[in-house]
Amino acid sequence: MKIFQKFGFGLVFILAFAALAIAQTEKEQSSDQIKIAFVDASKFEDEKVGIKELAEIVKKLSDEFKSQTENLKLLDKKHQYSTTELRKIADDYKLTGSAITKEFLDDKIKEHELLTFELERQRKEIKLLHERRKFEVTEKINKKIGEIMKQFAKEKGYEMILDVSAEATSFVIASWGKPDVTDEFIKYYNSLAAKQQ
Repeated sequence: MKIFQKFGFGLVFILAFAALAIAQTEKEQSSDQIKIAFVDASKFEDEKVGIKELAEIVKKLSDEFKSQTENLKLLDKKHQYSTTELRKIADDYKLTGSAITKEFLDDKIKEHELLTFELERQRKEIKLLHERRKFEVTEKINKKIGEIMKQFAKEKGYEMILDVSAEATSFVIASWGKPDVTDEFIKYYNSLAAKQQ
């Protein structure tokens, strides 16, 4: 008690000062916090709920690549049939041994390998062509979306809007509790686009 009486006022003053300093620090931190939201930009291309202008461009691009896509599907079916046939031939060869020749089996394996190679080659080629073409046809609209996103962020008070789609370059965990403004932004964009027409 004598210690408290001797240092009591000084101790109370120090504790009060510390409490004020902590409160001031918390206040400064809360005023310095930035308002962040996220969007799933993959929804922008959706025909039903996405950005209409972008969805129309992506649909036209899909139509442009329709014949290549159909040819790839046919080749894929041919490859699946070849896989099934090769397994059946190999199983028959193992069971009977003399029903087919080893040369016949080797030829079928080579055919299948060539088909596999061709399927992968065409997949890669079409994917590359599609990506290039998509960049060409969406470059202008993507810039426009970026500008309207800045306008949207400013109006809503967001310092940062992060893309959490699978294709995004920024890595963010969406479950962190920040607001998902994807649908809100799509409505905002579509309403602005409708006013400009």
